Amino acid sequence: MGPAVTTTVDVGAFFARPNEIARDGVGGASGELLEALVGRLETTGARTVLPARVAGSTRWYGIATTDPDTRLLLEEMQAWLGAPLSGTIRSVRSAVDATDAAALRLASSGTVLRADVTDGWQRQARENVNGLFDTWSLVPVRGFERPRPVGRVLRDFYDGLLAGDRAAAESALEEIRARALLTPTNARWMASASVTSAAEMMAGMFR
Repeated sequence: MGPAVTTTVDVGAFFARPNEIARDGVGGASGELLEALVGRLETTGARTVLPARVAGSTRWYGIATTDPDTRLLLEEMQAWLGAPLSGTIRSVRSAVDATDAAALRLASSGTVLRADVTDGWQRQARENVNGLFDTWSLVPVRGFERPRPVGRVLRDFYDGLLAGDRAAAESALEEIRARALLTPTNARWMASASVTSAAEMMAGMFR
């Protein structure tokens, strides 16, 4: 798998039967989240996750078109949608039904990951996906021509927290995410911490 694949994204086919989730049938906050997740794929080809419900069972599909995005997305799905919410996050290489096939077409020569949500955990899975999207959306992804040492980026994050400068802390966090300097689990902890509580925790770590 090489550079990002340029294709015509047929999202409509993914939200057709046997997928019981219709793109235009989801309203409210869930509908807004769905459109945002689809938009990542349609507008930039960025890695994303998409929901499906087949025969009453919920699935979340991860779509990635590059090797780096595949590695990141696998770790992100394990952190946000792993046990107990689902079993093993697996790669879809051959379709077992039409929804699998539609997901594979979305990724073209990229990668499709699948999490089958455990019964009773559907709501928590959706909330976790919302949290994952929030970490993707902190600030726009930007390029880094001359990458800075990870210690300097972490120091900027720490200094931003101590100064109560949320924008500076989130900017450093986005660089950490974009360059995959920390695992998604650690990035999730950093993103969810409040400025005050995170400053106290980080200060303790640096003692």
